[in-house]
Amino acid sequence: GVPSRGKVRGGGRTKYRYTRGTTKTSILFGACDIDRERVQSLGLVLCEGSLDVIRLHQLGITNAVAILGTGLSKKQVRLIDKFGPKRIYLLFDKDSAGVDNIMSANEQIKKVPLFVCRYPKGKDDPAELTREEVERPLDRARPRPTLCSKARRRKRTKGLVRESATKI
Repeated sequence: GVPSRGKVRGGGRTKYRYTRGTTKTSILFGACDIDRERVQSLGLVLCEGSLDVIRLHQLGITNAVAILGTGLSKKQVRLIDKFGPKRIYLLFDKDSAGVDNIMSANEQIKKVPLFVCRYPKGKDDPAELTREEVERPLDRARPRPTLCSKARRRKRTKGLVRESATKI
């Protein structure tokens, strides 16, 4: 079983607490309830949190697992490989941690095509989406090369802007 967790709010921050001794980087939350046939035929939906996976499973998206927001570990990549997904859809939160997780997945997952899902306007977390709002981004997900080239262009542009601003 998966160790219990709780949401603790303090000082304006939300933190998740897991049972002592839990190594989040060795877990893919929802893996024991995943539809393996769906993963092999349609692909794996990878998201950040346990609540995201619970919501997606409630919506009938039974090929979803979560990395528990810690960044993708080598052990999690090995677990993903064991499922034999046709492709992987990255449905991370629409925040800086989500972007970091996309970049981490891009660096670590080389054997399977990656697709980045874009959220509907005004939404930024898988746990708040309807079934249609999940299916549309999955259908329109962008492949890895688009993601990487845009991210590199943004980094170069930001670097140039900072560089020129300091020279002025």
